[in-house]
Amino acid sequence: MPDFYTVVTDTGLQALGLASAQGQSFSLTHAVVGDGNGLAVIPNKGMTALVNEVWRGEVAGVKVDSDDSNTFTFEFAIPADVGGFTIREVGLLDESGKLFCIGNFPETGKPVAVNGSVRDLVVRLPLHFENADDVSLVIDTAVAIATKQDVKNGMDALTQRIIDACWTMPAGHIYPVPFPPDELPPHHYVPNGEGLLKTSDAGKTLLSMSAAYKAAHRVIENETHVFMPNVFDENGDGYFPRFVDGGSRSVGSTQGDAIRNITGQMLMQHGETKNDYENGALFATGESLSGATGTSTILRSGLGLDVSRIVPTSHENRPKNYGFIPAIYLPPLGV
Repeated sequence: MPDFYTVVTDTGLQALGLASAQGQSFSLTHAVVGDGNGLAVIPNKGMTALVNEVWRGEVAGVKVDSDDSNTFTFEFAIPADVGGFTIREVGLLDESGKLFCIGNFPETGKPVAVNGSVRDLVVRLPLHFENADDVSLVIDTAVAIATKQDVKNGMDALTQRIIDACWTMPAGHIYPVPFPPDELPPHHYVPNGEGLLKTSDAGKTLLSMSAAYKAAHRVIENETHVFMPNVFDENGDGYFPRFVDGGSRSVGSTQGDAIRNITGQMLMQHGETKNDYENGALFATGESLSGATGTSTILRSGLGLDVSRIVPTSHENRPKNYGFIPAIYLPPLGV
């Protein structure tokens, strides 16, 4: 699934059901944006409102995607004098003010004059309908029905398109996804070093990546195959992602596991036993022996270290974590 996407809410699905089964139209007259209360938003169909709405206004236009006639793009503009917030969520409202759909949004600042910058902001919100032929959409404040054919005839009220790239993912993007390996979204593959046929769509895309990308992620090839990046070690354990500066440490470089050094010391005196020195991970080992003359006691002693006595241990160092499948996005060239 892309990083940024839109879902139809339960309320929206009900409206779509009536539109399809009973020939009813529904209005999508207003758009809303929110700041997510400072956090990224994960859309779900059970939502009835944005996490934190900061602005709403009229939908200005809608058009059909040139490659998919069931996908509509709704457009609206946030005026220059509105702002002082960061957009992280967007949605469309029906004529009764109910939330029809909600999408997450890349953090986009909307400044005002006091921030030293003034600009209109045009937002484009794509939305897919499975049976668009059965749907009549009311998208303007005059409540004039805009059918699919009307839209195809060129209904496009806005000329600015400054957020087009926010809804696409670049080829070669590697990121965690919450799906089993056999349920990955289209054009996604597990980056485990396996080979792709050079003649396949994914293979052609991987071959088209820059020389710097292929070098950083150790993408190699032979006569017939090109081999994907590998985010697993020899034991099958996945690497945790970590930010690098691209200078002292490069993209795609790996590090083995390590811990900070643990030190300690113990003072032993004649006649003392190991039970006198048990403190955390450090403990004494030894036994008392009679001296050669039989008149003195000698302590044979040692020092042991076992951090499992005080912390959980495993074959690797790791924080608490939640399992995701790594995926690399390799769409056909030109998609």
